[in-house]
Amino acid sequence: YIHVEISAPILLTSTNETPYGIYETIASGDSNPSTSGMGSGNYPPNENPSNAFDSNVTTKYLNFGTDEVEWGLNTGLYLTLQRGTSIAMGLRFSTANDFPNRDPLFVTLEGSNQSNASLNLGSSWTLIYSGSSGLATDPGRYSWGEIQWFSNSIPYASYRLLITQKRGSENSVQYSGFQLYGYPRLVPQLHLKIIQNTTTNGLESSVPVTCTTSITTSSVIVEYVTHILSKCNDNDILNPIMVGLGLMTQTEEFYNSDSIQSIFTAVLPLLAEYIIQNRNTEQHTDNSNLHYVYWLLCKMTGVMIAGPQQNSLEMEHTEKAC
Repeated sequence: YIHVEISAPILLTSTNETPYGIYETIASGDSNPSTSGMGSGNYPPNENPSNAFDSNVTTKYLNFGTDEVEWGLNTGLYLTLQRGTSIAMGLRFSTANDFPNRDPLFVTLEGSNQSNASLNLGSSWTLIYSGSSGLATDPGRYSWGEIQWFSNSIPYASYRLLITQKRGSENSVQYSGFQLYGYPRLVPQLHLKIIQNTTTNGLESSVPVTCTTSITTSSVIVEYVTHILSKCNDNDILNPIMVGLGLMTQTEEFYNSDSIQSIFTAVLPLLAEYIIQNRNTEQHTDNSNLHYVYWLLCKMTGVMIAGPQQNSLEMEHTEKAC
């Protein structure tokens, strides 16, 4: 038999990052570069963006922003990850040394696969997350907040962070650390422990053989299908499902029975449990998500029985979702 272990998300950011400070910037808008100084649009020389990635909570990144909105809001940074293109699925902040009212409470995160000067253009960025920073409850000074997980299956080379709300009235926003979590590139590792039955001197025994297989982005569904289904009260479940089709509709040459069927075996019980729990609830009576889950369950079962099947309509939707 086959036992599947999906590797957990890892820390994507490192102490070698080169972040660029920005201010007076909103999601999908052009970036305004922030510079060193002690005035509007500045960050103090010793409290620059790099401090957010130095793994030292006694240093911090502080940005004054402008008073046209509120000091410190619509400030942030962008960076191109040193590890290369990655799928971000979580973020985390740590607080600085003082002034809790400067803590970021709500943020946006965007991704881009553009480069150089194009990263200053709002049209280069795609919104991935808009929500809590994980610091709603003050963890104290020099402390990390909770990781905020979100649904994303698209890899990006660069990420842009913006602060949209702070804890209270203050002249700036500050944080001592910022981290991104997820999977590097397109291929999280799937570890298959295959138990092979062998016969020695007429006696049958089981021998574990471990191998590692690289698979496509859709393997992320296994790790996060519970998260996706728990957030299924809106229609954002369709995109992860359609991205998953990228695995289901490949050619025979790509199809690997051991790895793909193992993934499906892990996902199918979760989908079935979700359907059983929600099929009679009022909240899903008029919700289009449940029939997506029914369809996905049937599709995955069919692939396990009959192998991959090319479907031009599904491929068209998969390409759009990707």
